[in-house]
Amino acid sequence: MKKGYFLKLAFNNIAKNRRLYVPQMITGIGLLSVMYILFTLKYDDKLSEIKGGAYIPTVMSIGIAVVGILSIVLMLYTNSFLMKQRKREYGLYNVLGMGKKHIVRIMGFENLATAIVTFIGGYVTGMVFYKFCTLIICKLFNVENKLGQTVVDGRAIMYTGIIFAGIFIVNFIYNAIQIGVLKPVELLHSNHFGEKEPKVKWLIFITGLVTMGTGYYIALSVKSPLKALMLFFIAVILVVLGTYFLFTAGSIAILKALKKNKRFYYHPKHMTAVSGLIYRMKQNAMGLASICILSTCVLVMISTTVSLYSGTEETLNSLYPKDVKFSAGLYMDTDEGDIKGQNVNINTLDCGKEVGVKLSQEAFHKACEKYNVKVTDIDIRRQLITAYVIEGKSLKGMNPNDVDYNYFDQADKICSVAYVTIDEYNEIMGTNYALGENEIYIYKNSANSVKLSDEVKIEKRDYKIVRELNEFPADLTEYQFATVFGIVLPNEEQYLEMYQSQKEIYGANASEIQYTIFANFPEGISDDTVNLIGKEYYSIASSLAQEYISTHGEFQGGYSTRWDSRAEMSEYMYGLYGSLFFLGIFLGIVFIFATALIIYYKQISEGYEDRNRFQIMTKVGMSKKEIKGTIRSQIILVFLFPLIVAGVHMTVAFPILTKLLHVLFIPRDTIFLICTICSFVAFSLIYLAIYSITARTYYKIVR
Repeated sequence: MKKGYFLKLAFNNIAKNRRLYVPQMITGIGLLSVMYILFTLKYDDKLSEIKGGAYIPTVMSIGIAVVGILSIVLMLYTNSFLMKQRKREYGLYNVLGMGKKHIVRIMGFENLATAIVTFIGGYVTGMVFYKFCTLIICKLFNVENKLGQTVVDGRAIMYTGIIFAGIFIVNFIYNAIQIGVLKPVELLHSNHFGEKEPKVKWLIFITGLVTMGTGYYIALSVKSPLKALMLFFIAVILVVLGTYFLFTAGSIAILKALKKNKRFYYHPKHMTAVSGLIYRMKQNAMGLASICILSTCVLVMISTTVSLYSGTEETLNSLYPKDVKFSAGLYMDTDEGDIKGQNVNINTLDCGKEVGVKLSQEAFHKACEKYNVKVTDIDIRRQLITAYVIEGKSLKGMNPNDVDYNYFDQADKICSVAYVTIDEYNEIMGTNYALGENEIYIYKNSANSVKLSDEVKIEKRDYKIVRELNEFPADLTEYQFATVFGIVLPNEEQYLEMYQSQKEIYGANASEIQYTIFANFPEGISDDTVNLIGKEYYSIASSLAQEYISTHGEFQGGYSTRWDSRAEMSEYMYGLYGSLFFLGIFLGIVFIFATALIIYYKQISEGYEDRNRFQIMTKVGMSKKEIKGTIRSQIILVFLFPLIVAGVHMTVAFPILTKLLHVLFIPRDTIFLICTICSFVAFSLIYLAIYSITARTYYKIVR
């Protein structure tokens, strides 16, 4: 044959089938550019120059894994769809005398041309949008833009190229095998092979109900964030499987039920739509289930990451009522000793207050003096937090020596309790409450869905709950992974009793009474100065602790110091949550794009399969208006269903997602609720816009 004939034929084929090839190229360009951006962000050395930037490589690695899997699935899906539509054309070449090896050569040129466009377009798009992405990241991190200098990264180009080259090679091999195994007649009539009217597969239907129901039950029944962490991914897998099973078998059952409903079925619009959907529902169901799962992924990613980032300031206010918090103390090598003596944890009781607090304050003031900073706004708080198991109306300590104790089964019953006395509560909160003997106030954190009875037994003493509080002075945010209660005790005697009882249960693993000092710096003190004061505090506090140990020969133990600043935590949280927020929005856009692509190809596929049917209906007397109404009825019935089911999934998942977010310190459930509602409304509008645009393509094909 004439030189270049197959190459020219390949280009002509792409041009004539641009409705199929252009979306595939756009898909490849979009996914490759996203992958390139994620790799470049991961390897950008400028990240080390911004606060919180250390978290970006890790978070971007997660994004690379997700986009990599999605790229493989989508590129294989688009190739499979394209191959299905082109088989008849390839079969015609074969009938006209062209050998299969020549057809494979044409496909090779088509594949190569698509790959070249994808690679060039993807790299250029990625390099152009990379700077825009770095601007967004710096904005989220509350820092000046120092990124985006390295637009071209060799490692990003290489790794992205390897992944997508592998995908194109796999697609070509798959297509070549398809051509090789099929006979010319099968190729010619491949797009006429339809599905027989399917029967309801009751085993799959029941399996779907069981898996979906189990996943829903887990999501709704989990009470503690600790157990939510353990069971979340199990629930996700069950719901995904249940979605596919129920869309495959349940959708057929629903359509057949509609067909039996004479009032609904015997209508020009409904009859055509329902009968057509039943005929091809096996193929429809998998695509619709995929759309539903992708839609749910979009809602989960966007709502969770937006709520975490938007609640950052409120979380910081909860964690840090003042600019810094710090403490220093000593600890014994054994847990033996007199509770009033000096040979117990230096941060406990009278000894802790006299020595540990003074040591902390002295170190703090000396550190401030070195940098000419005068601090007068200081607050000292005492805190005891211990763990219990909820058994009926009782809170009991867990026996650490019980090897048969199943922490997984008991996760919903494990709780942490923070104690303060009524005098401490009144002093910190500015109240004037009073408690009688064995009366307590109780506070529940927002992650706590456990309700205690009005009368509760804590170890050996019975108490009556006389008030439920809306706020609590102790810092409980760090214990969000468990069910947390705050309890206000009537006097110091019962406070020490609680301390002693948990010492007897847990021994060396028992909690100590912690004295934490909070302080505010004068206005105008920079974060760098605060960090320098913190480093100096560590040094001075360590020296003072060592001096105390050396002058008290009876003390056998060590020391510990702690310094936390709002500035450091702000850097950490904005770095982590900003990275997650960026990735969530980024992946959300990618998943929306994937959803649009599946809908588009589905509309094209449906259009080609429905065209002959609607042409026959026109010939037998159905008007264009009636046909359009039938088409609209069918499309709405098909494409609104995944959106509705995705909304149901998100509603059921809300309780378990809320508990998972508490582990990441989300301050209030209402933030997540608002973000979820806004995300669903916004996605629904985008989804309907996608439906409207792709429906036009369907109408054109059918007409």
